Amino acid sequence: MKTLLLLLAFFSPLSMALGLGQASLHSKLGQPLLLEIPILGVESLSKDEIIASLASLQDYQKMQVERTAMHNDLRFNVIKKGSNASLKISSQRAINEPYLELVVQITTPQKT
Repeated sequence: MKTLLLLLAFFSPLSMALGLGQASLHSKLGQPLLLEIPILGVESLSKDEIIASLASLQDYQKMQVERTAMHNDLRFNVIKKGSNASLKISSQRAINEPYLELVVQITTPQKT
């Protein structure tokens, strides 16, 4: 099983085979969050094999990022179209902070 943890404020791939592209923000301050990030290196995987979630509290602490109650409102959805995959992160509530740090965990099966 491969796992990628990333800090979206300063994200970079932490795994050689799994990475993320440039994030695209589709919402404005005061609106519910809608963020889309390409997932790289998962062309041969199905949508169900790519699992994205908010990282654990321990991972937040390791990366020295504050995890607030707002983070618990975030929803993660993997979209797969052909060989392209992306991660959509959304919230039901409006985001009123101009800067958001979050740590996301992406897990895929280990392919040898």
